[in-house]
Amino acid sequence: MEVFVMKVFVTGVTGFVGGEFTKKLLQEGHEVISVVRNIEKAEAQFSKSSTITFLTGDLHEPSFGLSNKKLHDLMNGPIDAMYHIAGQVQFGLEYSEYLKTNYSGTKNALDLAKLLEIKNFKYVSTAFTLGLSNSIGKEELYSKETNFNNAYEKSKCMAEHLVMSYSTYFSVSIYRPSVIIGDSKTGEANSDFTLNSFIKIIRLIKKLSESKNESFRFIAPRSSTVNVVPVDYVVAVLFAGLEDDENQTIYHITNSHPPSYRKSIRLITDMLNFDQFTIVNDLKIESMNQSETLFYDKISTLKNYLVRQLTFHNENTIKLLSCSNLKELDVSDEILSTIIHARIPTKLTTEKV
Repeated sequence: MEVFVMKVFVTGVTGFVGGEFTKKLLQEGHEVISVVRNIEKAEAQFSKSSTITFLTGDLHEPSFGLSNKKLHDLMNGPIDAMYHIAGQVQFGLEYSEYLKTNYSGTKNALDLAKLLEIKNFKYVSTAFTLGLSNSIGKEELYSKETNFNNAYEKSKCMAEHLVMSYSTYFSVSIYRPSVIIGDSKTGEANSDFTLNSFIKIIRLIKKLSESKNESFRFIAPRSSTVNVVPVDYVVAVLFAGLEDDENQTIYHITNSHPPSYRKSIRLITDMLNFDQFTIVNDLKIESMNQSETLFYDKISTLKNYLVRQLTFHNENTIKLLSCSNLKELDVSDEILSTIIHARIPTKLTTEKV
């Protein structure tokens, strides 16, 4: 069977999702173009593949700062699609920083796609643009006036509206992953992703609690869930959209059966040999000990992703996957354990620290 080779422009190739997605494109024989700040770093990540072209540029600049000659060269070879994956995901920054990258950077990507006459624009956003007011996520645009958990979510929502406004120039689609974790088979993941940070904090609290010989209390309402999705599932959905997604359509890359927060805590603490704790539904600030105060301060930016019960509709995604004879991934306890285990040093699973 002859494979139709596509030329795909991808932003964020040196990031977690962008990197894994680009590897998938290359494995399937497609050509990739990407603008990066450091070409040497990018080439090292992809072993100087002959089917990927790196251009030095900056998404904060109009046309990504590419010269007229580079733009002319890009116009000579039709580009089938642009995946805009690059974005500012670090929590705790000023709103202006998120707008600069997640909104203005997206506008620069859209304008470049328009200039290069790219027919398909695919934007990777987040499932959490639903904000704090909603507990049910729908595959549709949310109001820009929603009460958001943080400036990051707001900037992504603003960008989603911007992307949809360009649908008169080319086909646009939006992908919304929830909390992205490691590979479902190997557990491998970028060291900066959310779960890794959470595990590091619990390791710190374990040491502190044991040194003080005091029990730690995790606040975990019985109904709270953690909507996590393995990175390989995110990549599978993005790849399915290369040929089969539809204009002005939003796709949730979420977990229909998310693990409870309590289960996640027990899996992590079991692997860390951390047993000096209890799980409670609530805890008053004035009754917290030193370890608890430190822990809840450090996870303050993650709190609303851990103690909520959210339901995400994903009918569009299921339909998209069916075009490739794929089904949505069920994140079993075994898969979750594999991913968590990969983030914990071996010695911590076999001995006390």
